[in-house]
Parts: sequence; C-alpha cells; structure tokens
Amino acid sequence: MKPPVISHLLLSLLLCAGCKKEKTPLETLPPATQTGQNRAGCLIDGQAWQPAYVSSTSSGNPFFVSWRRRPSGYALTLTMMRITNSQNMRLVFWVPNIRRAGTFALDQTADPRITSANPPYGQFIDYEPFPGRDYLTGPAAAGTLTITRFDTVARIVSGTFELTPQTDDGQTVRLTDGRFDVTF
Repeated sequence: MKPPVISHLLLSLLLCAGCKKEKTPLETLPPATQTGQNRAGCLIDGQAWQPAYVSSTSSGNPFFVSWRRRPSGYALTLTMMRITNSQNMRLVFWVPNIRRAGTFALDQTADPRITSANPPYGQFIDYEPFPGRDYLTGPAAAGTLTITRFDTVARIVSGTFELTPQTDDGQTVRLTDGRFDVTF
C-alpha cells in the first residue's frame, strides 16, 4: 500500500471509533430481571418510559406494591409512578386472587373505584396537562400481564406486560415491551 492510502484508512478508523451509535428507546429500558432490583420500564407509543419520583425538593420510591388479603383471596396491586417537575403519570395493575406466577388477561370491564370486585386490569393515568387522561383496559382495550416471579417469601414480583388501554372517549395509548422487577 502507498502511504496516503494507509493514512486515509487510519483516519477513517479513528473517525468511526469516535462515533457513538445512539441507543434506540427499547435499548434504554432496564433488562427484564427477576431479582428484586426495583426497576421497570416500557415503551409508551414508542417512547421509553421509566418510573421515577423526583421533584425539586425531594426524591422517593416510584413503586407501590400491595399484596393483601381480601374476602375472595389475596390481591396484588402494583403501581409504578413517574413524578417529576413536569410529569405526573401512574401505571397500575390489579390482580385479584393471585396465588402464583402466570399470565393474566386484561380484557374485562373493571372499575378501579371498586377494587375488591374487579377482574385483573391495567390502568395508565397521565395527570399532565390538567385535567389529564385516564386509560383503562377492558373488552375493547385489552392487554396482558405476565408475572414471571411471584415470591411471597423473598417478597419479589417480576414480569412483563403489553396493553392498549383507552379513555372513556376512545383515545388509546400503547404500552409495549413492559417489564418490572420490584420488592414488596
């Protein structure tokens, strides 16, 4: 090779080495794990979303998990929040009569105001801008919640989800590639 060809090749290699490929929204989500890492995320209409609780004055736990005895058995409530100075969003899953890991269809009519009488459901609430939007799963807005680990001794619940909940007036939001791994 001639020296100019070698120098052009070296220059090209150096330029390429300095280039960083931008991550896709999916690549920015935490991995799907089952070890109680208190991490979660999903794509909302193709944009990465992860729970966070941060304001100008404090930060806190963006997860609320409740496993309580009800008259019909134990029920699981999993809430993931994104509360920042500019966002206030919540993603809630309700699973009644849970005994073990499994897949739960989110395709029946539910009313979150009456928690104990509901089938499994998913709800996404975006409070900003006021008055906000409340999206709920149901017969015309189905989804799936798959719990891959439900460990009442180690107090870990992990899983994946996909849903397209809708508002009362028929607007939808698509949540895909969802994953969570939290302690309770």
